[in-house]
Amino acid sequence: MVIVKFIKSLEGYGITAGEQRRARPVEGGYELVENGVFVPVDYVEEIG
Repeated sequence: MVIVKFIKSLEGYGITAGEQRRARPVEGGYELVENGVFVPVDYVEEIG
């Protein structure tokens, strides 16, 4: 599990740029731990 910081807002999920969430790395991006939503790699940067 890693922490990702959003560099773009994820519309429809109430996530704004700058927020940090726990995620699992998956092919092509990340899956948010809290709800299983797939996030493309270009929406976030891994910070830990």
